Amino acid sequence: MRARATDADLDELRYTFEVWDADQTNRRTTGTTAYLAPASIASWSSPTLPAGVHKWRVRAYDGANWSASWSSWRTLTVDPTAPAVPVISSTSHAATDSWYSTDDFTGTLSASDTSGIAGYAVKIDRDPLTPASTEVTQTSATVSAAGSAPCAIGSTTARRAPSRPPE
Repeated sequence: MRARATDADLDELRYTFEVWDADQTNRRTTGTTAYLAPASIASWSSPTLPAGVHKWRVRAYDGANWSASWSSWRTLTVDPTAPAVPVISSTSHAATDSWYSTDDFTGTLSASDTSGIAGYAVKIDRDPLTPASTEVTQTSATVSAAGSAPCAIGSTTARRAPSRPPE
């Protein structure tokens, strides 16, 4: 969660975040940041929350005065279900159990549901025990590698982050 505020006296600000259940009857967790320069972006990560929809809000404190009110409520959805691992198909190396004379690989990643996919982490390596990275390397579903002669291609997906509210 992120927030930004200003202070008329230009005092440093500490932010308090609250996370509640969707109907705002039970506070799930709360936390504060360190003091930050005014207009700095504050961020706070909550402890693990159960799956589902939650509401959160924030307010600032300058060491003497609290903000006059809390921010407006924001919605946070926790969905621990990872997107499906994509399938790799190749026009240059159609069979996964065969060797090819060309060192140039071209292929396409596909997934049954791409709505939650922000990008792919792809790793092309000559060692079949090398796992795919978890860092997004591309957003395109096209995979190509010139001169790699890969025998192992690993991929995984990265979940699309929710859109951020304006700061």
